[in-house]
Amino acid sequence: MLKQILFSFLLFTTPLVIFSQNNTSALADSTHNTSRLSISGNIDGSSGYLDETSFLDYNVRLSSSLNLGQHTFSAEGGSSAWYYYDNALETGQDNVTLRLLALNYRYQYKGNQLTLGLQDFQLGDQFILDERIMGLNYQLGRECWHFNMIVGTVSDHFSKNGSFNTTGNIYDSILQKDRPAIPESLGEANLWGATLEFHPQLYVPTEAGENDILKINTLGLVAYHEFGDAIESTFTQAGVYANLSLIGGIRLNPQVTLQAANCKNVLIYNVEVLKDVRWNSYSSTLFSLQYHDYSNEESMPLNTFSNQWLGEVVRMDMTNMPLMSFKATHKMNKPGLTVSLAAYRQLTDTPTQEYDLIISKTLFENFNIKGVAGWFDEPVSAKSSCFGRLALSYRF
Repeated sequence: MLKQILFSFLLFTTPLVIFSQNNTSALADSTHNTSRLSISGNIDGSSGYLDETSFLDYNVRLSSSLNLGQHTFSAEGGSSAWYYYDNALETGQDNVTLRLLALNYRYQYKGNQLTLGLQDFQLGDQFILDERIMGLNYQLGRECWHFNMIVGTVSDHFSKNGSFNTTGNIYDSILQKDRPAIPESLGEANLWGATLEFHPQLYVPTEAGENDILKINTLGLVAYHEFGDAIESTFTQAGVYANLSLIGGIRLNPQVTLQAANCKNVLIYNVEVLKDVRWNSYSSTLFSLQYHDYSNEESMPLNTFSNQWLGEVVRMDMTNMPLMSFKATHKMNKPGLTVSLAAYRQLTDTPTQEYDLIISKTLFENFNIKGVAGWFDEPVSAKSSCFGRLALSYRF
């Protein structure tokens, strides 16, 4: 199987290396407007260990975009593979996939934007939806207002948490966890969602007038619905969210969402607090604290495609509430080095928890090396272990 993985890696990366030598070209239409064809890609590979299991994986993507003024055509494809070996049981498992990840048409005109086809989409609220979707997205911007709507379907073939998800597949397979039940056929897992945002740029100044006590960057309304044969519990969510700047450079992102499903209503609370400390012109530290909870123990958040992935191994999501996370990321711009400490923990009697140390270094602008080490405890899989992974990434 290792020979197959290496062969597919070389087969897919050879054209990428060729394209990277000349990844853009210009075309001219009959009206003399410049049209642009751009080609880019990335090659990622990693090797690591988890408990008594060692693994390796790679992920290669090639994307292209053709811009014709108001019209844009985009496509992206990828190949991924992983292999792990259990040293205790002396057994292994492998997987190779080749997937289409994007294929869409976009039209833009006077604040209107329409995107049709397979696309990467995230609702503006941050917590409800982050997924690749086959469907229609319409956005309208007018001065301080912004409307964003999506309707479509999700398949295992292109889902962010589907069969192409290399790292998630490895960890879940090693821990023998059930993978998300995302159907392969289109039309079985469907969704629609919309946000309406108001950007007032309102602020309350201090008496001295040097700093703002409160600045309202964004006020938003969100609605979301999942339906289809593959959705076990059809539900609808509606909520409000905001992006605020407080005195002292603190940013606050609160959200309250009402979920209605099977005649049971539940309030979902999400809040994120951010603080960026600049030590000098070469280094800064970003502190991030998140809290997620809900009000009714008889129900729970049912989001299938939120894909928050809190934690390298446990990858907790909205369905794992209540939970908290903390992350401190220190960046040193001059050497291009980033060091992060992260903690993720469920707020239950038998919590899933994880603690990570992440160090990454950027070389030659397009090349990055990252090391991840940590410890996790997951009662669901009855696993508690240290882990580590070294990842290399090249982008062009």
